[in-house]
Amino acid sequence: LLQKFRLRFKTEGIVTLPGFLRPHIVNSAVNDINSKLDKVFHMDGTHNVFLDNGDQNFAQNHIRNRQLATKVGALAYDFMDPEGGLVNLYQNDLFREFLREVMELGELYPLADPIGACTINVFKKDTMHAWHFDEST
Repeated sequence: LLQKFRLRFKTEGIVTLPGFLRPHIVNSAVNDINSKLDKVFHMDGTHNVFLDNGDQNFAQNHIRNRQLATKVGALAYDFMDPEGGLVNLYQNDLFREFLREVMELGELYPLADPIGACTINVFKKDTMHAWHFDEST
């Protein structure tokens, strides 16, 4: 199974695990998030695909510099239920080891940021997050 996931990650750049989270965990997470919508931080702006200031060696309308719209909400990690399924999964050493093995990384660490460690994007009608390279390292 691990080899199958590694191959899919290498060839497709993504691995999905349908049914991995049990329905009661999903429902609990959704209910927790929905109960905290008043804590969501809303962003409405533009960025390029690299989430940086662009490169003046290219034209302003070049994809390297093109500004893309993003309008999304984010629920910070410190507002999430510390006993909830998503936080438990994020903190789970066995799951992290599984991810490390799939991606064939030497090490994989949880983000120590108490606010940004495991944020949830909240999308409502007329919101979107433009394509970008993630800035996580």
